[in-house]
Amino acid sequence: MQAAYFIERDLSFKRDVTLKQKFLYSFNENNFSIKIKKEEKLVKEYEKIKEPELKFVFERLIWLPKNWKIDSYMSTEGKRYTLDKYTRYESDTRYPFWRWKNFFLRTYVNFSNVFFFLGVNNFLNI
Repeated sequence: MQAAYFIERDLSFKRDVTLKQKFLYSFNENNFSIKIKKEEKLVKEYEKIKEPELKFVFERLIWLPKNWKIDSYMSTEGKRYTLDKYTRYESDTRYPFWRWKNFFLRTYVNFSNVFFFLGVNNFLNI
């Protein structure tokens, strides 16, 4: 229902833009003011819409300690280090089939983490 409403609004807006381009040289002042009022109405409607959360992040453990990411930075107390044991995968909702991508990423990351804790972790004694 909501999707149909937004599609109809987008089509009417595109129709207005094409009409404006076709009759660019043949409009009177009254017709132009009606189009401006329609445009202002659409802008007000679209300002109310909030954007959903677009980004999903999945974290996979890095299995070997030699591949961990170590970053250094300077602070007021001296040189500091940060350790990152995870590889991060991101997925956005703006691409088609983003749910399938999330499904496969989530499955891969969870299986990888489980295999690490059940298998690699026991053998390497990390």
